[in-house]
Amino acid sequence: GLILGTRLTQSEGLMAMMPLITLPIMFLSGAFFPMSAMPSWVRYIMYV
Repeated sequence: GLILGTRLTQSEGLMAMMPLITLPIMFLSGAFFPMSAMPSWVRYIMYV
């Protein structure tokens, strides 16, 4: 997020890009679904 924020000149652009960063992180963190319910290839990405 910080790297993206330094590249964008307007705060509106950053606010538009934040869901693209935060949503995958939240889904892969196990906050919504238990890690044991994920397929093995998704669990590998979660551990990385």
